[in-house]
This record gives sequence, structure tokens and C-alpha cells, in this order.
Amino acid sequence: MAARAVQDKARDVTRDMTQNRARDVAEADPSRAQAFRRGRERGSGGVWTLAAAAIVVMAAVVSTTMVAVVGAGRRADTAADLAALSAAAVRPDQLGSACAIAGRIAVAHRARLVACVVEGNEVDVTVEAYPAAPGGELFVVRARARAGPTIQPP
Repeated sequence: MAARAVQDKARDVTRDMTQNRARDVAEADPSRAQAFRRGRERGSGGVWTLAAAAIVVMAAVVSTTMVAVVGAGRRADTAADLAALSAAAVRPDQLGSACAIAGRIAVAHRARLVACVVEGNEVDVTVEAYPAAPGGELFVVRARARAGPTIQPP
């Protein structure tokens, strides 16, 4: 019998709370009061929670992708610099292999050699890197570097 009394009391409290909420809604916006009484707004909290969760997930994916793009940019810069320096360090009689060395250095840094131009003792390289993130293949980060001797040969 005590459990039955508790259930009845809980039902009364819930009904009072619902009536108070309906009165508050009616005072704030009379047009919503009728919809509230008919129960059309019941369950709307779940929709708002789902929308908020979707926004949080979307923000996490966007921020992760942005960080990956910045990281790929740094990686491409490093790969381009090291590839150009390595290619420029090749002896002048082996300049034909300078671009092959630049390509290997770029691959070692998870980048791809796109262009390699040898002019005299100077080497100009361009590399591409892709961010390691969901949707990262949509972004291509390029970097270019140029290296050569600091002193002109006599």
C-alpha cells in the first residue's frame, strides 16, 4: 500500500509540474501554450541534444583536419628544404642524379617530389604532402625550396 501511495504522489507531483510549465509557457507565448498542452513539444529535448552533439562532433572533425593540414605543411616545408639541400650537395659531375636524391628525401618525409629543376649548381624542388586526417586527401600542401652553393665558383 505504501508503494501505491508513493506512485500516486509522484503522479500528482508530475501533473503539477506539467501544469506549472504549461502556465509558464502560456504566459511567455500564448501560441506555444496550445502546442504544449497537446504535447507537440514533448521530446524536443532529445532533438536539441542530438543537434548539440552533432555540432560538437563537427567541430572536432574540423579542428582535427586543420591541425593535420598545418602538420602536413610543416612536413612539406621540411621535406622541400632537405631535398633541395641534399640535391645541391651532389657533386657537379653527378647532377643528373640530384633529382633522384631529392625524390628519395621527399618520400622519406611522407611527401612527393612534384618538380625538380637543376640550373647550374642550384636546385629548385617542389614537394606535395597530404594531411593524415579524415578528409585529408582533399587538401594538398605544397612547398618549394631552392639550394645551391653560397659562394660562387671562380
